[in-house]
Amino acid sequence: MLITTSGNRPSPGAGKTIQAHHSSFLADSDSLSLLTPTGLPTRIDPVSGNPSTLDLCLGNGPLLLTTITTGPYVGSDHLPVIIASVPLHPLTSRRPCWSFKKGDLVSFQTE
Repeated sequence: MLITTSGNRPSPGAGKTIQAHHSSFLADSDSLSLLTPTGLPTRIDPVSGNPSTLDLCLGNGPLLLTTITTGPYVGSDHLPVIIASVPLHPLTSRRPCWSFKKGDLVSFQTE
């Protein structure tokens, strides 16, 4: 499962920041982890030039092996978040093989 969220939306509850909601959600989750690396800036403030991490990626299972980076500026106020996956099964150099002894040509032709 992959969940992406942006931290610059209005707060869903009075008196609580969106970051507090994210922290609470992660603390209550038995299966989700924060995939976004600490300190990865996803937005650069156009006035001050200060970087911030507003876009978060949450996931579990095989997604824990992903690499998350940001791409180049493409005109948005946020940098693109790139999620690169790792192959789940190692690639082998074995050649495929088939066994024709197990085939049942008679049943195959009657179906």
